[in-house]
Formats: sequence, C-alpha cells, structure tokens
Amino acid sequence: MNKILVVIKRPDAATVIEQIENDLGVLQSLVGGYIEAVTLAEDLILIVNEEGLINGMPFNMNVCGYPFYGTIVAVSSKGEEFASLKAANVPLVIRMLGGRK
Repeated sequence: MNKILVVIKRPDAATVIEQIENDLGVLQSLVGGYIEAVTLAEDLILIVNEEGLINGMPFNMNVCGYPFYGTIVAVSSKGEEFASLKAANVPLVIRMLGGRK
C-alpha cells in the first residue's frame, strides 16, 4: 500500500496534515462511513461522509456555499485514483479549511 499526504479537518478541531494509507477502508474510517468525493479543482478533492447530515454528524464548515458535516479529508488525484496533495498546495488547503499556516 502506498501512503498519501492529506489535510484533515475535523469539526471543532485543529486542521492537521497527515500521511495515510491510500485505502478505501482508511478513508471510510476517517469520515465515519461511506465516502463522497467532492471535486473542487483538478487537483483538489474533499472526501466526506456522504450521509453526514442524515446521520447527525456535527457541522464542520461551508465550502463554496455548501455545508459539510463530519470530518473532511482533502486529497488530490492522479487519473481515477486518490493521490497526495502537492506540498506547495498544503498551506493553501489549510487556510481554505480554516486552519493556520
């Protein structure tokens, strides 16, 4: 398995940078259920719980006017696969998700 660099934003918690296994089970564990991939840009995808609101997960934040509930995991893509965020983009992603850096 290969590891990817991601930014994780949990509700009411600090935004963190982590290396995780690029595995569906790991992503599901982080968001607490089935994942939904929301593409914001060619190289920026937000992974969220597709039933976050229905399952009563806490509000996290609005992105582009759309509310997100539960944990958000920011990744990039390479073709059809999830991939590491580019190191140069990490500070921008952290600022976008309400963190500092």
